[in-house]
Amino acid sequence: MGNSILYPQSYRSATPRDNRIITVIKNGLDKFKYEKSDKNADFSFIFKAGNRQKIAKSLSFASAVERDHAMIWEVKNMSVIVKKYGITYDSKAIIIKNA
Repeated sequence: MGNSILYPQSYRSATPRDNRIITVIKNGLDKFKYEKSDKNADFSFIFKAGNRQKIAKSLSFASAVERDHAMIWEVKNMSVIVKKYGITYDSKAIIIKNA
């Protein structure tokens, strides 16, 4: 298992958590949903939903190059995960065909 890159907020119940997972799946393939941050040499990125609401923030990276590589990795691997597990979603459920 690898290191965590994104850190979401915590949830008090399953419904908002599951809704956020659906949002991540829907938006995770779009490189334009990732916003770079270089504040105070804190090289990180924020993953946002279609409505620009923050979904998760990355850890801090040592350089902008390292951060940019992590963003590319995130988009690439989201598509691999979606395809590998046959993930689909609707307004009520996440369906994983190949779990």
